[in-house]
Amino acid sequence: MKKYNILLLANDRHITTAVTDHIHAITNSQENNWIIENPLTCKTLHKLDLNMFDAIGFHYSIRPHDPYYLPKALYKKIQSYQGVKFQFLQDEYQRVNVATKAMIDLNINLLFTLVKPSLVEQAYNLPELLNMKKVSILTGYTPSLLENINTPLIKDRHTDIFYRGRLYDYWLGKLAQDRKVIADGVGQRAKQYNLKIDISVSEQQRIYGQEWFKKHMESKAVLGTESGSSIWDYNGQAERDVKSTLKKYPNLKFDEVYDKVLNKYEGNLMYNASSPRLLEAISLRTTLIMFPGEYSGLCEPDKHYIALEKDFSNFKDVVNKLRDDDYLQNLVDFAYEDIIASGRFSQSKLTNLVNSEITKLISNNIKEKTGKINSTQHIYSAIKKEKQKHVLLNTYHIFASELAFSLKNVFSIFFDPRYTFKKKISVFSNGIKRYFVYILPRFKRNSH
Repeated sequence: MKKYNILLLANDRHITTAVTDHIHAITNSQENNWIIENPLTCKTLHKLDLNMFDAIGFHYSIRPHDPYYLPKALYKKIQSYQGVKFQFLQDEYQRVNVATKAMIDLNINLLFTLVKPSLVEQAYNLPELLNMKKVSILTGYTPSLLENINTPLIKDRHTDIFYRGRLYDYWLGKLAQDRKVIADGVGQRAKQYNLKIDISVSEQQRIYGQEWFKKHMESKAVLGTESGSSIWDYNGQAERDVKSTLKKYPNLKFDEVYDKVLNKYEGNLMYNASSPRLLEAISLRTTLIMFPGEYSGLCEPDKHYIALEKDFSNFKDVVNKLRDDDYLQNLVDFAYEDIIASGRFSQSKLTNLVNSEITKLISNNIKEKTGKINSTQHIYSAIKKEKQKHVLLNTYHIFASELAFSLKNVFSIFFDPRYTFKKKISVFSNGIKRYFVYILPRFKRNSH
């Protein structure tokens, strides 16, 4: 069977393991030859002959519509590329019109989306996207490195509840606020029951890499909510309405903003899914305490997780279960066997699905090109040669790109009328820390 050469543009130096696991799952195939390139660290990819590849795709860690992620020269070259083009999207509910415009400009043939199959045509309803194939997938699959890991028994874990969340913008609706709601609600009630907790939604207390897994294995339970948004912001109007309202009334809480402007958008398209963190917790045999939800059909209350009502009316019952080590051990063991050991959500499922869909498109659309290079060895040699030729140019473009990105964000913070001067300094300081956390791993070693 013929193997096709597929170029995936991805940030394979992302700090979050769920992102790099996803990239690995996509490309871990014997069916095709995958070449991963990172346009955040190589700004001269437009110098390549793209006809070397049978297909070119964008991972969700690269945003084609943003020149910071995809230089304009490469964007234009991919526009004129005649082979198969595909894209993975996550968090696709924000500025939908911007992302869809890029898909139309680039003539994307295949989209891997988190939108439910029943809603995908409603989500991408422009006539220009009618012929684009849309395939619904999960946010993540079981990380292979966690499939057979040795984990401590529940009784040997000293933290009762662990959680790290993130604050999300108001215009993403009620669902996106659940992360803060569950963190605040449990945090406020924990002292009353003498629970030992490690809960935060602060950017400064984000955890990555091996420390993330370690925290899970030290904890009896981890909190969880559905990922996504309850507002599908087709044209950015919800975002503009919220910003306009907060400009006039900067101290409004979410519920107040919701009543003023957001209620008319709420639930226009539910983009709710299971987080990849859910599979990580189950793999590490850490109990899930979660708000009830669909969770992409992956798990069920009382069978795979402890359900915590959104009004916290059953919090005492949840605490009683949390204090029963035998109950928790049985729950996590069953969840592990049913979801992880069964292989129902293994990374190979994603690998096979992605490669099958791309291969079908290539075989249906491929046109023989004169002088086309089919050997991956030749492709890697060509890429290496071009990179060596443009080391200085690449360094200059990286510096210019990072400088432009930094200045843009600094100006957006200090000219944001929603923030007081003190708040601007805090946001700026946190932004700098986050920026360096994300950027440093890109330059630890070369892409190959």
